[in-house]
Amino acid sequence: MPKTIELYNLLKEKIGEEGSVAIIEAFDEVSERIRSEVVRKDYFERRLTEETGKLRIEIEKVQRNLTEETGKLRIEIEKLRSEFKADNMELRSELKNENENLRVEVERSAKETTKWMFLFWIGQIAAMIVIFRLFIKP
Repeated sequence: MPKTIELYNLLKEKIGEEGSVAIIEAFDEVSERIRSEVVRKDYFERRLTEETGKLRIEIEKVQRNLTEETGKLRIEIEKLRSEFKADNMELRSELKNENENLRVEVERSAKETTKWMFLFWIGQIAAMIVIFRLFIKP
């Protein structure tokens, strides 16, 4: 305030009382605006710092949760892999057994077919012998 009085007295001599008061009021208004902006800036900086801190905490929580869930997923994936391998081995074993059973069945079928073919041929030969005898009989 003492500086304001000194400034007023100096300006009063040069530009008069009304001009001095107008300039002092303008300086006070500008000074008040600057203080208001500084206070507002400090407020926003504090809020920004607070919110940044909250966000960091939330990010850390999310990262911990993500790490936990990733670990759980890895365990689940390994469990599924082992189940898949076990099922795969079981299926392979079943396929081998079925393949062997089919082979045995095909062999049996081939033997059965061969047996019936020989019986058919024997019947054919017997029938042809009978037919030849009938034609050749004197």
